[in-house]
Amino acid sequence: MDIFFVISGFLISTIIFDGLDDGTFRFITFYSRRIRRIFPALIIILIVCAVFGWITLIPDEYEQFGKHIAGSAAFIPNIILWMESGYFDKAAGSKPLLHLWSLGIEEQFYLIWPFILWGMRGRRLTIFIIILSIIAASFLACVIGRHDFPVSHFYFPQSRFWELMIGAALAAITLYKKYIFSAAIERIEIFGGGQSKIKNLQSFVGGSMIVYAAFNITSSYIYPGFWALLPTIGTYLLIAAGPEAWINRVILANKGLVWIGLISYPLYLWHWPLLSFAYIIKGSRPSYIIRATLLLTSTLLAWGTYRLVEKPIRFGNYSKTKVIILLALMMATGGFGFWISLEGAPNRFPEEIRTLLSRTYESAENPKSSLGASNDPKGPLLVTWGDSHSRHLAAGLAQLQQDRSFRFTNFRWDYCSPESRPFDQCTYPSPVAMDKIRQLKPDIVILSAFWFQYKNREQFIRDSVRFLQQIHVRKIILLGPAPFWSDPPRLLLYKAYKNDPEHHLPDRLSDENPGDAAVEKEASDLAKQLGLVYLSARDFLCNEQGCLARIGDSLIQGDLTHYTPTGSILIMRHFAPAIFDGTNN
Repeated sequence: MDIFFVISGFLISTIIFDGLDDGTFRFITFYSRRIRRIFPALIIILIVCAVFGWITLIPDEYEQFGKHIAGSAAFIPNIILWMESGYFDKAAGSKPLLHLWSLGIEEQFYLIWPFILWGMRGRRLTIFIIILSIIAASFLACVIGRHDFPVSHFYFPQSRFWELMIGAALAAITLYKKYIFSAAIERIEIFGGGQSKIKNLQSFVGGSMIVYAAFNITSSYIYPGFWALLPTIGTYLLIAAGPEAWINRVILANKGLVWIGLISYPLYLWHWPLLSFAYIIKGSRPSYIIRATLLLTSTLLAWGTYRLVEKPIRFGNYSKTKVIILLALMMATGGFGFWISLEGAPNRFPEEIRTLLSRTYESAENPKSSLGASNDPKGPLLVTWGDSHSRHLAAGLAQLQQDRSFRFTNFRWDYCSPESRPFDQCTYPSPVAMDKIRQLKPDIVILSAFWFQYKNREQFIRDSVRFLQQIHVRKIILLGPAPFWSDPPRLLLYKAYKNDPEHHLPDRLSDENPGDAAVEKEASDLAKQLGLVYLSARDFLCNEQGCLARIGDSLIQGDLTHYTPTGSILIMRHFAPAIFDGTNN
């Protein structure tokens, strides 16, 4: 999208500059044109996606999707996506409107930039200074803190406006360079221009930068940042070289590429939803053949959208009427998205499965359960130590306190400073937790974590156990991994229900992550080596038919790994004798 940001900044700024110079610029005219350009195809995409979502998404997925529809209609999808990012965020492939983050940034730019230029009209040198200042400030915001806050830097407009402003700078230089630069500097032909050899070299360098970025910048890079200079500066150089440069004249002016350019906006809108819904339906990344077919389909749909919808509405008569209708349709579409976001329209589903699918995931973590939560303050002290997979035991432990006398609390296993990266670059075990545990002198410690995500888990466990042995903890328990599902259990249950000819709803599922069993064995073997009590959740929940996913209308796990309160209570009741055997409880 970096290329299109620069192009968009150049084209829009050129339109505004021309209008301000000849006195014809009007905000209502400018925004009316943007509405007729942007709204028609976008409304169609949002409606089509809403229909497909109605058919394919379960309530909690459709509820989230409703937020995306409403956010896209309000041109703030980048903000919505940023708010959703985090530990429980879904895979990119399962978000059909993910690509609209860039459209949100463009529209936010359109809401600000025309007013700045209008306020500075006639002050050409001042405009150029403002452009350079915005580029510098925005790029600085882009690179500072990108390691600590990569998601916000990706989605926030202040970290992206510099890319659009590079295009604005090119527009200003192209139109006003004789007012901005002295004659001596102008003769040097900086910023491109000049003889054909220079233009050809300029376009070649620009094209090479774009090609290099396309094939070498991968998801492992923290982006945007310095790497974003490659496609943005490359695009600047290509445009600045002008239509006479060989690459621009021969390659980019090719009829096929020009045709792609004409349908580029609807093609951008169509391609990702098709790929995403294929990912959702299949449950994994589609094959190359399917992806190629979908890309061809998106091209045909883009051509049809351009010819039958975009072009007739964008051009021709009745522009005011068109704008009013488009605004009303967009508001209605956003309103429908907001309605979806309330509950996910659960009544779409048969009654026998509706309750299970509609049950909002409730965390089993209970921060109120603490040292004082016991009917016997002299009972043994139990500490759960780990990540969220130790905290989701709280609901089950709190339930056990109705029958057993003990106290319990939880501590984080890891310590991550603001400069640390997730997981393996944090400190294990946490020195803060170690100090508190040393002071409390617990009788029982349960080590529980999402072991799958830690590459150095064996060493972390060894270090934690060594510390606990040094402070003479009477019983150290290692809790094995919870079943790690390929998709949320409610989604897997719905697929099983839908695919069964008799619509039988199973209790057990077998769609676990392939590496789950290996982690289980590793943890079990390590517990034996260290002389720990080992509790296997998978041995309890799973058999040859699969792992228990539900009890009646209650799920055992609400997401890929975490227990619901029902699951937490079930697990803790089962393991209570092993946990408290030999202790005063």
